[in-house]
Amino acid sequence: MIADRRFGIAVAICAHEDTPHLRRMLADFRRSLGADRVYLVFDASKTAPPKDPHLLTFTNAECAARNPYHKSNWHNAEGKILALRRANADFIWMIESDVGCDGDIATCLSRCRDSRADFMAFRIKKYADEPEWAGWDSLRGEIADRVPVEDRVGCFFPVTRYSRAMLEAVERNMGKSSGHCEAYVPTLAIAEGLVVDELPASMEGDVGFAIYATLPGRGDHRLYHKYVPEEQRAVHYYYYYIASAALLLLVVVIIATRRIS
Repeated sequence: MIADRRFGIAVAICAHEDTPHLRRMLADFRRSLGADRVYLVFDASKTAPPKDPHLLTFTNAECAARNPYHKSNWHNAEGKILALRRANADFIWMIESDVGCDGDIATCLSRCRDSRADFMAFRIKKYADEPEWAGWDSLRGEIADRVPVEDRVGCFFPVTRYSRAMLEAVERNMGKSSGHCEAYVPTLAIAEGLVVDELPASMEGDVGFAIYATLPGRGDHRLYHKYVPEEQRAVHYYYYYIASAALLLLVVVIIATRRIS
């Protein structure tokens, strides 16, 4: 359990499919943090959510109804962020289900226990750091006018932390502004006068795009992304090959149809 209780902390695991890995992750987090602190935020757009005592759901249709700038739940994160408000905590973590902790998650997260930042993430960056990044131009609505491109802020989204004030800012701007989550959320925080900070290096094992079938086993309480256990990896590859074959067949049919006509 986290020893420091100066302010309430909750953790939400975000997922869109029910897998054995997700069940293990929930069980591990609840053993470490306490069952009452850990929530499951589930995208129920295509898959029925699993039964869970602390389930928070959102759907693509719900998000699109409230946000005219909504593209998808992958692109826009307001749906899952606003679901966090129901956890009623001073600070709440959102951790994607393909993040693994090599050790104890409570110990890992406690490395931020003294921070009162309103939004935290890995890879906080400014426009000058990576001007070619496509996310800068994704902002839509009022935020695009409020914040010029050169003042925008970006981040990497697998692990994020929100204060109550940050969640309220997202709620206030729902339907007025939006954009790719990795640019929109940190830029909104800055525009609203909130504090943005980078998650400490002491939390990170390797949070990037490499795929880990197993964790290193060092027990240093650090985070890894993208963590896809072996049994889950096999399922992903199966669907990848099926989708690739279907796409190839579609291309062949289109080419053949054009030749006939």
